Amino acid sequence: MPEIAKLWLYLDTEAGLRSTEFPFLDKETLGQWFERDSVQAWLVAQGASNMKPDMLVSQKRLGIYGKSRHLETVLHPGDRIEIYRPLLCDPKEMRRQRARKK
Repeated sequence: MPEIAKLWLYLDTEAGLRSTEFPFLDKETLGQWFERDSVQAWLVAQGASNMKPDMLVSQKRLGIYGKSRHLETVLHPGDRIEIYRPLLCDPKEMRRQRARKK
């Protein structure tokens, strides 16, 4: 039987950061893991039921340890999977506006 290890899923929402621990199988990919019923049920409970893995990857909103990753990425014990919310404003433009005020 394959070894079961744990990883963390973090979801950044308007209400704040949510996280939970999930098991995964050895050599399981991010895409395989994301399609699990337990992961989908947790996302629904957090109000994020509309998040599909291919959409998150194409919008660079899915990553591991702050780096954007594709669905074929093999997971490792202790990985921190992160789902990012869309930016509310362009950070470069905000810096420009602050600089103009000074």
